[in-house]
Amino acid sequence: MMRWIERLLILFIFLIPWQARFILRAGELGDSFWEYGTVALYATDVLFVVILLLSGIWWIKNQKSKIKNQNDNAELKNNLQLTTYNLLLITGYIAFSIFWSFDKTVSFYAALKFLEGVALFFIVRTVQSYEVGPHKMGGPTSRILWAFVASAVAQSVLAIAQFFTQSVFAWPFSGIAPQDPSDLGVSVVQFADERWLRAYGSFPHPNLLGAFIAIAAIILFTQLFRSRDEESGIKNHELGTLKFILHNSYFIILITGLFFTFSRTAWIAFFVGLVIYAIQTKAWREKIFLQLTLLLVVTGTILTVLFFPLVRTRVGGGSRLEIQSNQERTTGYREAMQLIKKHPFVGVGIGNYTVAVARELRLHDPVWSYQPAHNVFLLILSELGIFGLALFLIFFWRLKNLQLTTYYYHLSSSPSSITLFGCFIRVYFFYG
Repeated sequence: MMRWIERLLILFIFLIPWQARFILRAGELGDSFWEYGTVALYATDVLFVVILLLSGIWWIKNQKSKIKNQNDNAELKNNLQLTTYNLLLITGYIAFSIFWSFDKTVSFYAALKFLEGVALFFIVRTVQSYEVGPHKMGGPTSRILWAFVASAVAQSVLAIAQFFTQSVFAWPFSGIAPQDPSDLGVSVVQFADERWLRAYGSFPHPNLLGAFIAIAAIILFTQLFRSRDEESGIKNHELGTLKFILHNSYFIILITGLFFTFSRTAWIAFFVGLVIYAIQTKAWREKIFLQLTLLLVVTGTILTVLFFPLVRTRVGGGSRLEIQSNQERTTGYREAMQLIKKHPFVGVGIGNYTVAVARELRLHDPVWSYQPAHNVFLLILSELGIFGLALFLIFFWRLKNLQLTTYYYHLSSSPSSITLFGCFIRVYFFYG
């Protein structure tokens, strides 16, 4: 049964970016449609329920069995327990925030989505620790991470096609909404009198696509260093020619897809993540690190030269739209701080940021103008207060310690992979 859970989990990870949904309750603010108040059942939710049921059945059957896994290590078991308690405490706190939220239906839905992320975290940890036959590809953890990378590669191919066709086509049952650069409200880079569409993939905004690809690119980077894992037994740069070409091709596609999102935050996060990984693992000493870095520099340089006017506009921020974007971002930060001052300790309730802005700060503005602040920490602080942010920071710290312990005892191929994946789960299900 665990093998089936793993397979379905891999399918779920691959399909996460696809936003096909059935709207249960259309959000309304005033007399207009309100996306952040919409309650919907996603196609991936149905798949996840199946995974959850199978995991529950497996757990009931095996809870008294002695499972050969990494939890036999005392230090690792202790770290895992502390992380679990912290995550359960966050879940309970979020559930209580429903009671003081403005819109309890929206808050309940947001709490349910977060609970889905928590369940996914535990299922991933269970699959990671359970041995399922021979692992030629590095075990369940490696296969899950490769599914994440494969999903990002598919998204990058879609992003590249969107940029060169300068359109986002609506696909039946895919959840992709059509986007045209000539329409107001579509994310574009404006150069002179031209409006260039930023790639969306299947996400509702290019910044989300950028974050997804950036995390996947770093995970790919870490997975190419699996020669450190004793199970691998070979150096990655000694793999066959075909595998070498495929891995490098994936990396080029991810970098290109990330480039065409024109997400400055995602660009910075990717480079910072690589630097941290290189320092943490001393990967910069390895030949393969130099090869991948060279590949990154060459690909990035070619794309920058070809599309230099667009890059200069995004980096320089001198165009009308860039100035407007920066002003809106600043306004979002200011509004977040105002909400934090009004509700410093417990926040406005999970998922209630935009409705709080509408009710307490800007009463009669158009619905489309109510947007979350572009900072996940300010959002957590606004919705869950100081207590909630503290719990999240402790959780991320414990998650990092857990992964470092796992790596120290040679139970995982990378000290960063599951941390990054866990970070994505937390952010995606909290604000996805």
